[in-house]
Amino acid sequence: TKIFNKASKGVLVRDENKLILTMANDFKGDMKELAVVIPVPTFIEKEQIHVASNALIDHLDAYTAPRLVEYYD
Repeated sequence: TKIFNKASKGVLVRDENKLILTMANDFKGDMKELAVVIPVPTFIEKEQIHVASNALIDHLDAYTAPRLVEYYD
């Protein structure tokens, strides 16, 4: 099958002993043919997997982007 992915975005958050990984891919192709393998140290339950809005990742990307700031004395 032919699946294409031009860009991937990821957000990694750590809260005490919990690690949250949010990923977004702009793949083109049949969803039935898509698989993502992410090695993790423990078994992940289905209830731990959620679908987030791409707007959330875009907002974080814009918020954390480098900025040019000029200060005058």
